[in-house]
Amino acid sequence: MHDPRFKKLLQEFFAEFFWLFFPDWAARFDFGQIEWLDKELVSDAHEGESRFVDVLAKLATLEPIPGPDGRSAESWLALVHVEI
Repeated sequence: MHDPRFKKLLQEFFAEFFWLFFPDWAARFDFGQIEWLDKELVSDAHEGESRFVDVLAKLATLEPIPGPDGRSAESWLALVHVEI
């Protein structure tokens, strides 16, 4: 019953949510251009099983983040999945 309201609030105040609960991570993201992605994910391409997520956002990082190998790209994108 309240699920759609929480999803809408989270999308509307996504940056504030991040700054409140994950301030160290929030400083890394560009919240100016969030792309809300389709909520269906295919978990196994061979069997065609799909699952649905509540909120999935794609956003860019403000600065390149070094990868595990120590190299960094010009820019990075992050996928943030929040389950209500």
